[in-house]
Amino acid sequence: MIKPFFKAQTNRIIPENYHYLDKKGNLVIPTVTFKLYNAVPKLKNIDFQQRKHRKYNSSIDKLIQLRNDIIHLKPSGETNTGYKGVYRDLLNFDYTKAKLAVKTFINFYEPNLIEERSCGNDYYFHPAHKNTQNGL
Repeated sequence: MIKPFFKAQTNRIIPENYHYLDKKGNLVIPTVTFKLYNAVPKLKNIDFQQRKHRKYNSSIDKLIQLRNDIIHLKPSGETNTGYKGVYRDLLNFDYTKAKLAVKTFINFYEPNLIEERSCGNDYYFHPAHKNTQNGL
């Protein structure tokens, strides 16, 4: 879910005819992180990495890497030992820190796009999924 969210967010900002160039000016096929850390800052004329929010980059990178590890998970050999590293990463991952990093990153480029709910339980509320029990 997180990679499609970042892709959707970057695609809202980056025009379809945008040419992705590396530091040498060569065309590249962009990864999500390339879009996040290169194309978006150029188009918005502000850079998340160069500001006080830079501390969140490692959480975002780890989240994207964890997602990639899960999506491309393959056992090694006849046992499940190939999964152990990913399982450990899932158990040890700091989800709270990553959630704050994603919220901070998105709101850096699109102020107040992700807002905390007044009850403090979540950052997301969709009107189509009303909870009549709680009056939401």
